[in-house]
Amino acid sequence: MELIYFPEPGGRYPDDIRMDGVTYHVYSDYAALPETVSPGSVFVLSLADRDSAFRLLHALRQDPRTGLQPVFTTTAFGFPLDQVSDGRVESALDAYTRARAIVDRLGRLDESVFAPGASDQLRILGYLYSRPELHLVPQRLWSSEGFYSYPVLEAMLGTPQLVATRLLALCDRKLLRRGQLNDRVRHCPACDGAHLNFVDLCPNCRHLDIVQQPFLHCFTCGAVAPEERFVDQDGLRCPNCYASLRHIGTDYDRPLENFSCTSCGHTFIEPEVQARCMHCTTLTPPDRLTPRTVCTYELTDLGVQAAESGTMEDVFALLDTVNSVSPTYFLNLVNWLLALARRHNEERFTIIGLRLQNMVELNARLGQQPVLDMMDTLATRLRELVRSTDLSTRTGQQMFWLLLPKTGQAQHRIVLDRILALRNLLPDGGGIDFETVVFSAPEDMQPDATGKLLLARLE
Repeated sequence: MELIYFPEPGGRYPDDIRMDGVTYHVYSDYAALPETVSPGSVFVLSLADRDSAFRLLHALRQDPRTGLQPVFTTTAFGFPLDQVSDGRVESALDAYTRARAIVDRLGRLDESVFAPGASDQLRILGYLYSRPELHLVPQRLWSSEGFYSYPVLEAMLGTPQLVATRLLALCDRKLLRRGQLNDRVRHCPACDGAHLNFVDLCPNCRHLDIVQQPFLHCFTCGAVAPEERFVDQDGLRCPNCYASLRHIGTDYDRPLENFSCTSCGHTFIEPEVQARCMHCTTLTPPDRLTPRTVCTYELTDLGVQAAESGTMEDVFALLDTVNSVSPTYFLNLVNWLLALARRHNEERFTIIGLRLQNMVELNARLGQQPVLDMMDTLATRLRELVRSTDLSTRTGQQMFWLLLPKTGQAQHRIVLDRILALRNLLPDGGGIDFETVVFSAPEDMQPDATGKLLLARLE
């Protein structure tokens, strides 16, 4: 382990807390770091100045050579710097003790994660992999354009927009999963900012200068105007036809309009509500704002596999060569077959689901290329088994579905036995393992069954 120490200007590493088996280096600033930095390095920032610590922390996190390693401070700076670092330490021994588990797990990552051109997404996966107890928790930050911030990711990637894009991509690829829902925020569709001011505008000229006041409606001529215009020294009199208004409900009433625009004179019942972005000044109707959930994120088994192998290649995509259709098309077809089976008792069809279970373990034990070869073999065997009229799809990366039209309970057992025989694809029996689930219509049908609900129950 290498312990890299950044002291105050003119300072040095204390001699009385050195430890055997640990090499020590002292650098005055980030620019003094060597070109090659070990993944087993541990950084200690002995700085009291918040601005200096901020600059150094962000420089370390942003650099792929140093962004995943443990970084400690000797001063507690509060939010958000404490979320960017790995915490405060009292001594080198404290830093060594707390960093050991992180450094050990960093040693299992592929070296490409630390390369200068490393993928942003792999760096996020590597950071979470090296800290298995850590979840990405959004922090409320009023100065952030989105109101919420993931401080360590923003330090690594630079901007909140890039962080949001990368998190969405990782979730879509099932490498991260969304955890606890913290909030739901609406964003400006023009600049993605969340600092919005909701303003009332005139629906005619969209001017901001509107006033709310009581109105009267003259029954004689139909004039509608603010109440103050009806008041004269003799009581209430219509300013248009000069009729005397004595009895409400007979001579006049109060209309629904109670707003008027001082710019164009238009009267109206309710103002038009618009959201004005405080970043770009764009006006947007509330129903056209972009809603976005704010939640925690956790690493999935597939994310672990990607971090260890250094690649996010989707080995499950090889199954898309087995008469594959999109999940939406698949579900629509299942809905149609369910409706057909309800109308015609003789209609039969079967759905077989395969849940691939040990892909992460195989990848860790054998490496990625043997796993790719096994998946290719499985896809080839499945193509040999299915008929040209059978269809398949994937929901998620580890769930594979086969739709067998005109196949009832008596016939699907033959296909299922052949699929189960594919488990042992390696000579030593250490191949791909999977579970199967089966649905047959009309025997297994339920009254409220839909395609989406059916697959959710089976999965």
